[in-house]
Amino acid sequence: GELAIELSRPPTPRDFQTKGLPDCVSRVFPVIELHQYVIRSQKPDAAELIANNALHAGVVAGRGIKALDHGIPSLSIYKDGILLETCSSMTLTATIASSLRWLVHHLNVIGIEMRAGQMILTGSVLGLFPIKETCSLRIKSEPFGEVEAFIEYEDVV
Repeated sequence: GELAIELSRPPTPRDFQTKGLPDCVSRVFPVIELHQYVIRSQKPDAAELIANNALHAGVVAGRGIKALDHGIPSLSIYKDGILLETCSSMTLTATIASSLRWLVHHLNVIGIEMRAGQMILTGSVLGLFPIKETCSLRIKSEPFGEVEAFIEYEDVV
Protein backbone atom coordinates (compact mmCIF):
# COMPACT_ATOMS: atom_id res chain seq x y z
CA GLY A 1 0.00 0.00 0.00
CA GLU A 2 1.19 3.43 -0.91
CA LEU A 3 0.02 6.84 -2.07
CA ALA A 4 -0.10 7.89 -5.70
CA ILE A 5 -0.71 11.25 -7.33
CA GLU A 6 -2.22 12.66 -10.48
CA LEU A 7 -0.64 15.72 -12.10
CA SER A 8 -2.70 18.81 -12.98
CA ARG A 9 0.17 20.11 -15.13
CA PRO A 10 3.88 19.44 -15.73
CA PRO A 11 5.95 20.00 -12.56
CA THR A 12 8.30 23.00 -12.47
CA PRO A 13 11.19 23.84 -10.10
CA ARG A 14 8.87 26.31 -8.34
CA ASP A 15 6.68 23.37 -7.20
CA PHE A 16 9.48 22.18 -4.93
CA GLN A 17 10.42 25.48 -3.25
CA THR A 18 8.03 25.04 -0.33
CA LYS A 19 7.17 22.18 2.02
CA GLY A 20 4.03 20.15 1.52
CA LEU A 21 2.42 18.84 -1.61
CA PRO A 22 3.58 20.45 -4.87
CA ASP A 23 0.98 22.67 -6.58
CA CYS A 24 1.16 20.52 -9.74
CA VAL A 25 -0.55 17.64 -7.88
CA SER A 26 -4.29 17.53 -8.62
CA ARG A 27 -5.17 14.59 -6.37
CA VAL A 28 -3.67 12.11 -3.94
CA PHE A 29 -5.03 8.57 -3.64
CA PRO A 30 -4.16 5.23 -2.06
CA VAL A 31 -3.13 2.30 -4.25
CA ILE A 32 -2.46 -1.40 -3.92
CA GLU A 33 0.56 -2.11 -6.11
CA LEU A 34 0.91 -5.72 -7.18
CA HIS A 35 4.49 -6.95 -7.60
CA GLN A 36 6.25 -10.10 -8.56
CA TYR A 37 7.85 -10.16 -5.10
CA VAL A 38 11.11 -12.13 -5.33
CA ILE A 39 13.97 -11.68 -2.85
CA ARG A 40 16.86 -14.13 -3.03
CA SER A 41 19.69 -12.53 -1.08
CA GLN A 42 20.28 -12.87 2.66
CA LYS A 43 20.33 -9.07 3.02
CA PRO A 44 17.89 -7.54 0.52
CA ASP A 45 18.51 -4.01 -0.75
CA ALA A 46 16.78 -1.53 -3.04
CA ALA A 47 18.76 -2.62 -6.12
CA GLU A 48 17.60 -6.23 -5.77
CA LEU A 49 14.04 -5.15 -5.11
CA ILE A 50 13.99 -3.06 -8.29
CA ALA A 51 15.86 -5.62 -10.42
CA ASN A 52 13.67 -8.57 -9.43
CA ASN A 53 10.38 -6.80 -8.94
CA ALA A 54 10.21 -4.19 -11.68
CA LEU A 55 7.65 -6.44 -13.35
CA HIS A 56 4.40 -5.12 -11.88
CA ALA A 57 1.23 -7.12 -12.13
CA GLY A 58 -0.95 -4.04 -11.77
CA VAL A 59 -2.30 -1.27 -9.57
CA VAL A 60 -5.67 -0.99 -7.84
CA ALA A 61 -6.39 2.72 -7.29
CA GLY A 62 -8.77 4.56 -4.99
CA ARG A 63 -10.59 7.79 -5.88
CA GLY A 64 -8.57 10.10 -3.67
CA ILE A 65 -9.09 13.79 -3.08
CA LYS A 66 -7.78 17.08 -4.38
CA ALA A 67 -4.34 17.76 -3.00
CA LEU A 68 -4.85 20.18 -0.14
CA ASP A 69 -3.13 20.57 3.21
CA HIS A 70 -5.08 18.29 5.55
CA GLY A 71 -2.84 18.04 8.59
CA ILE A 72 -1.00 14.83 9.43
CA PRO A 73 -1.88 12.05 6.97
CA SER A 74 -2.03 8.35 7.74
CA LEU A 75 -1.67 5.16 5.72
CA SER A 76 -2.73 1.70 6.94
CA ILE A 77 -2.62 -1.76 5.36
CA TYR A 78 -5.22 -4.39 6.31
CA LYS A 79 -5.34 -8.05 5.27
CA ASP A 80 -8.66 -9.79 5.93
CA GLY A 81 -9.55 -6.95 8.32
CA ILE A 82 -6.35 -7.31 10.39
CA LEU A 83 -4.02 -4.30 10.56
CA LEU A 84 -0.58 -5.24 9.17
CA GLU A 85 1.15 -1.86 9.40
CA THR A 86 0.34 1.81 9.75
CA CYS A 87 2.07 5.19 9.55
CA SER A 88 0.75 8.55 10.68
CA SER A 89 3.34 11.15 9.79
CA MET A 90 4.19 14.09 7.56
CA THR A 91 6.72 11.65 6.04
CA LEU A 92 3.89 10.47 3.78
CA THR A 93 3.49 13.83 2.04
CA ALA A 94 7.24 14.52 2.18
CA THR A 95 7.77 11.23 0.31
CA ILE A 96 5.34 12.39 -2.39
CA ALA A 97 7.31 15.61 -2.94
CA SER A 98 10.76 14.00 -2.82
CA SER A 99 9.75 11.12 -5.12
CA LEU A 100 8.23 13.52 -7.65
CA ARG A 101 11.27 15.82 -7.51
CA TRP A 102 13.58 12.82 -8.09
CA LEU A 103 11.47 11.55 -11.01
CA VAL A 104 11.24 14.97 -12.68
CA HIS A 105 15.02 15.38 -12.47
CA HIS A 106 15.82 11.95 -13.93
CA LEU A 107 13.27 12.27 -16.73
CA ASN A 108 14.54 15.76 -17.63
CA VAL A 109 18.09 14.39 -17.93
CA ILE A 110 16.90 12.12 -20.75
CA GLY A 111 14.62 14.75 -22.31
CA ILE A 112 11.23 13.54 -21.09
CA GLU A 113 8.67 15.97 -19.68
CA MET A 114 5.77 14.90 -17.50
CA ARG A 115 2.20 15.80 -18.51
CA ALA A 116 -1.13 16.65 -16.90
CA GLY A 117 -3.20 13.59 -16.06
CA GLN A 118 -0.24 11.28 -15.46
CA MET A 119 -0.41 8.97 -12.44
CA ILE A 120 2.77 8.60 -10.38
CA LEU A 121 3.31 5.92 -7.75
CA THR A 122 5.33 7.70 -5.08
CA GLY A 123 6.77 4.77 -3.14
CA SER A 124 5.78 3.34 0.20
CA VAL A 125 7.10 4.11 3.64
CA LEU A 126 5.43 0.87 4.77
CA GLY A 127 6.72 -2.64 4.20
CA LEU A 128 6.00 -5.03 1.35
CA PHE A 129 3.78 -7.96 2.26
CA PRO A 130 3.93 -11.25 0.36
CA ILE A 131 0.49 -12.70 -0.31
CA LYS A 132 0.50 -16.50 -0.18
CA GLU A 133 -3.21 -17.19 0.21
CA THR A 134 -6.52 -15.88 -1.06
CA CYS A 135 -7.42 -12.74 0.92
CA SER A 136 -8.90 -9.28 0.98
CA LEU A 137 -6.57 -6.26 1.09
CA ARG A 138 -7.59 -2.76 2.14
CA ILE A 139 -5.46 0.36 2.15
CA LYS A 140 -6.88 3.24 4.18
CA SER A 141 -5.40 6.72 4.11
CA GLU A 142 -6.68 9.73 5.99
CA PRO A 143 -7.64 12.06 4.42
CA PHE A 144 -7.04 10.57 0.96
CA GLY A 145 -9.53 7.68 1.03
CA GLU A 146 -9.26 3.94 0.73
CA VAL A 147 -9.02 1.14 -1.79
CA GLU A 148 -9.84 -2.54 -1.48
CA ALA A 149 -9.07 -5.64 -3.57
CA PHE A 150 -9.81 -9.33 -3.31
CA ILE A 151 -6.74 -11.40 -4.22
CA GLU A 152 -7.29 -14.96 -5.36
CA TYR A 153 -4.05 -16.82 -4.76
CA GLU A 154 -2.99 -19.65 -7.02
CA ASP A 155 0.25 -21.46 -6.25
CA VAL A 156 2.28 -21.68 -9.46
CA VAL A 157 5.02 -24.29 -9.61
